Amino acid sequence: MVWGFNEGSMLICDDCNLWVHAGCANLSREEYDQTNAGEHPVYSKEFLCRFCCKRRCEKLITALKAEDEIFLFATPVTEQMALNYRDVIRNPMDLQTMTERVKNDLYFNYAWVRESFELMVLNALTFNRPNTKLWNEAKRYHEICMAKVFSKFGHAAPAGRYTDAVQDAYDAAKRAQEMEIERIQQDETTEKKDLVAGAQMTSVKLEPLSEPTDPESCFTLTHFHLKHADAFYFAWMDCCIACGSSGAMDTMLFCVDCGEAYHSFCCNAPIH
Repeated sequence: MVWGFNEGSMLICDDCNLWVHAGCANLSREEYDQTNAGEHPVYSKEFLCRFCCKRRCEKLITALKAEDEIFLFATPVTEQMALNYRDVIRNPMDLQTMTERVKNDLYFNYAWVRESFELMVLNALTFNRPNTKLWNEAKRYHEICMAKVFSKFGHAAPAGRYTDAVQDAYDAAKRAQEMEIERIQQDETTEKKDLVAGAQMTSVKLEPLSEPTDPESCFTLTHFHLKHADAFYFAWMDCCIACGSSGAMDTMLFCVDCGEAYHSFCCNAPIH
C-alpha cells in the first residue's frame, strides 16, 4: 500500500477532530514525521484537514478585507492605476487573487495566506515612497492585521520568506526619516550662523543694472490647448513653437539656446 493512505499515516484535525490520511492532507513523509515529533513549524502547533484549512483561509481573507479601509489591496493594480507598477513590482499580490487561490484549493495551510499577505504589504512599501499616505496606510494595515487577524485565526503561521523584507523596509524608512530630521537641524543651524555673519556685514551700494544687449525677439508666441491624447502624440514630434504645426519640417530652424523649433516663415528670421 502506498504510504500516506493507510491507517499508519493518519493525523487528527485540531478543528473538526476527524482523522485524515497524511496523503489526503498533502503532507510528505518528512512533514508527517516532523508533526508527530512536534518539530513542524505549523502542523505541530495546529493541524487542519483540507476542508477546515480552506474554511480557515476564507476566514482569514475575509478578516483581512475588513481591515482594508481604503481598498488599497482589494484588487490587482492595473496600468491605469499605476503606469510603471509592473516595472517595479515583479510578483504582484492582492486580496482578490488570494480569494481565487482559496477557491481553487491552492493554499494547503494558512501559513501560505500569511506569506501572500506579507508579499502584498511588501509590494506597497516598495512601490510607494516612505512615510507618504499610501506607504503609511500599508504599514498601518500590516500592523493591525498581525495584531488582530493572524493572532486570532492564524496564530500557528510562522514568519514567512517576506517577513524580514517588510521589517527591513520599516527600518530603512526610519533611518531616512532620522537623517532628514538631522539635515533640517543642520540647515537651521547654518541659517542662524549666516544671519549672525550677515549682521556684521556693511552695506554695499550696487551700480544700476545695465540694459540687456540681446536684440528683440523676431516672433510672437501663441498658446495652444490640446487634448490629452493629442498632447501625448505631439510630445514626440518637432512642432513649431510659434504656430504649433509639425508640417513643413524642411523649413524649421532650431534655437541654439533652448532647442525649440520654429518655421522660418513664422519667426521671420533674418537669414542671410
